[in-house]
Amino acid sequence: MEELIDFFDTVDPLLTALTVVLTAILAAGAIVAAIIARHNLKILRGQFRDNTFQILLKELAEPSSRENRQLIFQHLSPSQQLTDTKTRILRGTSSYERHRCAIEETVSCLDRLGFFLLKGDPKLKDEAPEFIWEITSQMWTRTEWYVLHRRQKSKHYGQYFEKLAKEAEKKGYLEKVEVVKD
Repeated sequence: MEELIDFFDTVDPLLTALTVVLTAILAAGAIVAAIIARHNLKILRGQFRDNTFQILLKELAEPSSRENRQLIFQHLSPSQQLTDTKTRILRGTSSYERHRCAIEETVSCLDRLGFFLLKGDPKLKDEAPEFIWEITSQMWTRTEWYVLHRRQKSKHYGQYFEKLAKEAEKKGYLEKVEVVKD
């Protein structure tokens, strides 16, 4: 019987040591798994960011988006003066419905792009292609009056488009606007 008691006295420290070693190994494994998971998450975030940016650029390059910008560029001057065309667009005159839709779609597209570039990864803003700033500049100077008018009803309308335009101005892209004095 004494031999059995001696046996358990010697086994207990071995079990304790084995438990400590196994716990340490499992903890190290959990730490390694967490590091790998974090790394994979970082890769996925980057892929998601790149995919989203590609989708927004594709939307900007679609024929309908280009046609909208062309219509705005041809029919609206970079002036803050309220012209006959601008007044008819604001009134919702049916013959100018296409102009209003073009403005709405363009502002919406550039607003989403502005949100993505300015609220996302700060590196994106610096890596954005030059044509984004040029398009933003041209469209903002021609649609600012509309955005400000719509903002009277919806206070956040086009806010990221405006911020994107201010960023374009900082980069030296903002198109000169005619200031008409009464």
